[in-house]
Amino acid sequence: MQSSRTGTGRAAAVAVALAVGAVVVTGCGGGAGASAPPSPSVTVPFGQKAVVQEMRAAVAAAGLREDEVEAGFGKPPGRLADADTERERAVAALGNRLASCAVVWSTTDAQEPHGSAGTGAPAGMRRQLDVVLSALAARGWKETVPSRETPIGDKGTYFVASYKKEGWFLHAGHTDTSWFDLVKVVATEEACLDRLTDEERALFED
Repeated sequence: MQSSRTGTGRAAAVAVALAVGAVVVTGCGGGAGASAPPSPSVTVPFGQKAVVQEMRAAVAAAGLREDEVEAGFGKPPGRLADADTERERAVAALGNRLASCAVVWSTTDAQEPHGSAGTGAPAGMRRQLDVVLSALAARGWKETVPSRETPIGDKGTYFVASYKKEGWFLHAGHTDTSWFDLVKVVATEEACLDRLTDEERALFED
């Protein structure tokens, strides 16, 4: 196992690779396991259950469906569920093992060509994402780098923002083109990803 931190950037890259469909996840881990209520004098760790609750509250504040926030990495596309190759099986197993270290929310909308992509004016889901991020900031999530919006050629724009809170890293992305509008927010526990071996990280790197 690696003995030193590899940096938030690489941890984030692994998290996003897991969340966008590179992993077959069949369970959500143990983030919400039953246990006896803690003593009032005991500090409750900021874990997966707390992250789920905060993300759901933020999504609800934007008027969106809070039940779309999921513990784990969410459901991958059906075509990945077969895991035919040895690499796919290794990625699937790793995703299952790390599922208790992540929370994901995503929503998408196929739309008719609107000709407004790339204008730089936040619209639709982007406005709702701004509300979600503001609600998270009000709950103590701190922006780690300035958010940025990048053109996707002449097809649309990609917005990205990064936040941290108590050992968790949150990556928010919004893709807006003339044919679809996609938001994806992934929160991962940094210590969990830092324990990956070089071989495990190589599954997500070219």
